[in-house]
Amino acid sequence: GKELAATETALLTALAEPLTTDAKASIKSDLARAKAAHAAAVERRDSVAKAAKDSAVDETPEEFWHAMASLDAEVEELGTLVEGLKQVLHLPPEQGFRLRAGADGLYVGARDVTIAEMSAGVALDL
Repeated sequence: GKELAATETALLTALAEPLTTDAKASIKSDLARAKAAHAAAVERRDSVAKAAKDSAVDETPEEFWHAMASLDAEVEELGTLVEGLKQVLHLPPEQGFRLRAGADGLYVGARDVTIAEMSAGVALDL
């Protein structure tokens, strides 16, 4: 909810500025909360899926799929937040990392990127 939106805002700010000791501690705290929220969302989603498999669902199929889609979106959003926080912690801006990527424990950062050559194709149908 609002707390996660604030965490996302803090993450975007952290990407643009050097991390102070307090900022790192705050991001670690946010990361712990985001991990816990992610685990809880995964558990809720799995519980709903298991209930459906066991035919213990009181909802119509339409309501069930809406609930599953909502839970899947929440799990995805929280997972993205967790990964973004990890990237900032492991590849901090003050060490010059401008580009970051990674997931599932594998993170890659680049301080600078040089593009020697670029080409593109364009197709136009009228």
